[in-house]
Amino acid sequence: NMKCYAQDPLYTIIDKQVLHEAGITVLDDPKGFLEIDETTVILSQAPDIPVRQVTADITKPAMMIWNKVVQHNRPPQTPKDSRVRSMGLW
Repeated sequence: NMKCYAQDPLYTIIDKQVLHEAGITVLDDPKGFLEIDETTVILSQAPDIPVRQVTADITKPAMMIWNKVVQHNRPPQTPKDSRVRSMGLW
C-alpha cells in the first residue's frame, strides 16, 4: 500500500477535498519534508522554495521530478549547490 502526500500553501478547500477523495493526504508546511526518506518519489512543480536543497539536507530520495525554468535564448542552468549536484538531482 503506497502512501501519497501533497503539500502546497495555495491549495483551496476544494483542492484538498478532491485530493482526499483520491486517497492523497494533504500536509501543511513543513510536514511534507518530514515524510521524505530513501523510498520517496518527489514531484515538484514550480516551487517557490529550494525543494532540491532542503531534500538534500534530509536524505536522498528514490526519485525526484521537477520542471525546469527555461528562459528564452538561454540554456538551462546547472544548480550551483554542491549538495544537489552530488546527489545527481539536476
